[in-house]
Amino acid sequence: MEGGYAMAASLVLMLALAGISPGEFVAELPTFHCLGYRWLVSGEGASRGRVTVEYRRRGTDEWSRSMDLFRVDRRGMPSPPPAGTELFAGSILDLRPDTEYDVKLTLLADGNVVAEKRITQRTWKPPQLAAPKRVLHVAPGTGGGSGSEASPFRGLAAAASSARPGDLFLVLPGTYRGPARFTRNGTAELPIAWRSVKPHEAVIEVAEGDIVINAGGARHVIVEGFATRGGRLGVAVHGASNVTVRGCTFASIRRGVMGDSGESRIVVMDCVFEGKHVWQKKSPTKTEDRAVDLSGSGHVVCYNRISGYRDGIDTRTPGPANGVDIHNNHITVCTDDAIELDFSNHNCRAYDNLIHDCQMGISFQPVYGGPAYAVRNVMYNVAHEVFKLHVTPPNTGKPTSGGVLLHNTIVKKGVPFRVWSDEGPARFFYARNNLYVGDEGPHALEITCPMQEADFDYDVFAGRFGTFASWNGKRHGSISAFGAKASQERHGRAVRDAGGLFASGLAPPADLATLHEVDPARFVPAPSSAAVDAGVALPGVNDAFSGRAPDAGAFELGAPVPHYGPGYEEATRGRPARVAEGRERKPKAKRATRRLREGALAEWDAELRDMLLRRFEKEPPITFFFHMVRGKATVVSVTEDGIGASARGTNLNATWERLSLADKRSLAAAAASDSPMEQAIVAFYIMAAGGSELDAREHLVASDILADAVRMSFETVEVGERQTTEQ
Repeated sequence: MEGGYAMAASLVLMLALAGISPGEFVAELPTFHCLGYRWLVSGEGASRGRVTVEYRRRGTDEWSRSMDLFRVDRRGMPSPPPAGTELFAGSILDLRPDTEYDVKLTLLADGNVVAEKRITQRTWKPPQLAAPKRVLHVAPGTGGGSGSEASPFRGLAAAASSARPGDLFLVLPGTYRGPARFTRNGTAELPIAWRSVKPHEAVIEVAEGDIVINAGGARHVIVEGFATRGGRLGVAVHGASNVTVRGCTFASIRRGVMGDSGESRIVVMDCVFEGKHVWQKKSPTKTEDRAVDLSGSGHVVCYNRISGYRDGIDTRTPGPANGVDIHNNHITVCTDDAIELDFSNHNCRAYDNLIHDCQMGISFQPVYGGPAYAVRNVMYNVAHEVFKLHVTPPNTGKPTSGGVLLHNTIVKKGVPFRVWSDEGPARFFYARNNLYVGDEGPHALEITCPMQEADFDYDVFAGRFGTFASWNGKRHGSISAFGAKASQERHGRAVRDAGGLFASGLAPPADLATLHEVDPARFVPAPSSAAVDAGVALPGVNDAFSGRAPDAGAFELGAPVPHYGPGYEEATRGRPARVAEGRERKPKAKRATRRLREGALAEWDAELRDMLLRRFEKEPPITFFFHMVRGKATVVSVTEDGIGASARGTNLNATWERLSLADKRSLAAAAASDSPMEQAIVAFYIMAAGGSELDAREHLVASDILADAVRMSFETVEVGERQTTEQ
């Protein structure tokens, strides 16, 4: 007992010296890919506090870092904590679904450890009824039937009256008269599932002013594969929890899925929403038409395709809205906001979304302290504000506060980052590694509302602009002046020529009114792009970057392009990890190294020629440059006559004058690598003569070829008996 008393006394003394004391700790509801936390601390040293975050998959040894928790602006919170306290909040991103994680949060004051909090949580997965207790059948009709395959229930109402936990209702193709009431409760282990036997062929039809499916107040219900006809609202989930809407289609309906009574854990995924709004025309109604509109916490809205609404996906009152994920959606033709994080409180996240042909991008109007994340979103032809950072009306007494903008790619006409409002202020906004591309305008960055406690850096801006920034009522002629006088974007980049940023040659839209077919692969950066290696390392966000530093924008050069819109199963099967998750426990092994196998270069040269001829179907001429060993280069040319002779072993200096400026820059960048293996093999550059360029799919195929060649060219050699852990 004496040891325990001594430890307790030491802790009390340490807290007293630090002037800080840990208080209430809250873990948000886990989502498929994220965990979120809030930690309240008090004392005179609370303002000097910092909370670090580490995590690992259960069963692994080493901890991985996530970004620190953010200090929450008390001015932005509707109900701020007592005076003398500070709230810290933040999320761990990019985790695996249905996976258990150990999480360690450490409270520091002036660099000293004050307290540590450990928690184990399992990420969520899409709800499903794995082992039904009963399988029942439903056919169109107005009553009767037993639910057997031979005698199905006639109509949804007859089936719903007999529903109990663990039931799977297989609904046959046809038209069903609604409204459907799916309000009986399942359980976490035994949800009630309603599934269209053939996707979208079970159609629920209602009058224009009705609700198609009412799941208000329901618990643990799954609705899958239906189509709607008529109605004002597709699925009502007011006050519901653990309701999943999956693979449904909503055509010409003003509101798709809506809840306004503090819902919990609503999932909307793999759905198609088609509204009535038309691009660049006034709304046909005065209503706030929205595809998905949810209050409450713990929701996931992912892999949907949305078009023709005023707003695409919204968080809303009443709150609080905490721990909500909006990701991998394809959103277009919204006459207001594609995504609203409005009225969100803490740890709401919009990431990996594709947005184009919308009036606004992502709205923070307002965020109540945050953090509210916008991460790796791609936006094209957003007519006005890509990020809405102001408050309407301004007399609410609360600013919008706590936005986190990371690795987004924006390509638009005019000023690429504009907030054009006298409403505000916007406080505690943090931005890193974003890529903003416009064509021309007065500024690259134009924010007219007051910006307070902002921290913007390592972003890249491209386009022909008069002055770089308008910020807090002052103009800054260059990005360097902006860094010196406003203490923003000190490591940012500004380039006037946007032409070489993307491998596809993608440019800003010429006409706002045009609708665009957007291929995400066109946003992959070119090897010589100003966005490559322009960012900064962010733990738990871009751990898997290649090169000297992370790339600015949504896509890392050489990484797979995400999937947007319906297709969760295909998109997540074999999904590569963007972040480290700890090292798995593996048996000890002898220390080993790898060396170039004798004769490998000659074999590689021949094998690559053969693979290039077999696997690439591209109009000639194309030239491939392989950076090889110690300043040597291999040049393989594909012409109309086939593959040309290789100049393997040719001294790079001897051929330097024959290379284009772009080729020189690429080879020079490869030669500057600090890694011997990169110098020998891995720096692989593809250029096309005569302006012909490979698309992103072919670029990935080329990367696969290179990986095959590396594996063929090296052998493993034991160099000693020293034992080490395999990584």
